[in-house]
Amino acid sequence: MLISAERLDKAAWDDFVAQHGATIFSTSTYLDATAENWFVYWKKDENWGVALPYTVRLGIKTLYQPFFSRYQEVIGDVPAGRSELEEVIKQHFKRSMVNFRREIPEWIPSEIYVYQSYDEQAKISTNAKRQFKKFEKSGYSIEKEAFTPEHLEFITNTLAEKLDFYKGDEVEIIDRLAKNLSGTQQLVSHVVRIAGEIAACILLMDFGQRRIYLKGASSEDLKKLGAMYALLNNAREEAVAQHKIFDFGGSRVDSVKSFNYKLGGVDQKYFAYHYDNSPFWFKLAQSLKAWKKK
Repeated sequence: MLISAERLDKAAWDDFVAQHGATIFSTSTYLDATAENWFVYWKKDENWGVALPYTVRLGIKTLYQPFFSRYQEVIGDVPAGRSELEEVIKQHFKRSMVNFRREIPEWIPSEIYVYQSYDEQAKISTNAKRQFKKFEKSGYSIEKEAFTPEHLEFITNTLAEKLDFYKGDEVEIIDRLAKNLSGTQQLVSHVVRIAGEIAACILLMDFGQRRIYLKGASSEDLKKLGAMYALLNNAREEAVAQHKIFDFGGSRVDSVKSFNYKLGGVDQKYFAYHYDNSPFWFKLAQSLKAWKKK
């Protein structure tokens, strides 16, 4: 049945997510921070469910992928031969711009994307090892710190110098997410300081048996000394020692994927399910909005 976020027993839902090995993206903590609206379709009697984030524009509901999330997850086991999920989605949403962690039976994906997670069989590149050595020789050290707003402020300010994305409303979303996760002890900071000031920092999300890289940044001087390589490698080694999957977070940007591959990242597929059954007037309004942004 469909249950709105307001009516959902969030503790029970989060337990369900954890028990079935799903990721932090499906938790109420994450969705409350990142999604404009959301509800779950939860078949408790059949032991499966899925969180569905959505927007409402001019009365039209769109199933969408919130910023700082990668995919939605069909948690548990949908009975074989059932097209129920597709039917529910198309009944309640005129449009879909969402991704799913796994393929949905009888529904052909619009696109197939990849993210990277560490594989012990993969090789760390020679270039990455060179960067580790460079950082080691610098004499600086990496410290694990409890998250504070100072960490996020450093990251967003540093990234905003090159990316307009971090000057808009998206900063409010990641700020809300960081506050939610730090309150549940699910956000970890690895930091390099110089004279007490942050010079490089990464944020990591811990949930169940998975550690996911969220965001990070470095000063230009430390970047040249291999700080980002060293920080990610340090986080990866710690996750492996704790028998956790290290998840690089993923990106469709080639340079980011290349970086992840150098650190032993291996592609993992996820699937886009997009359609647009909205009325003509809505499509026209969306086209005009996109045109004005150019």
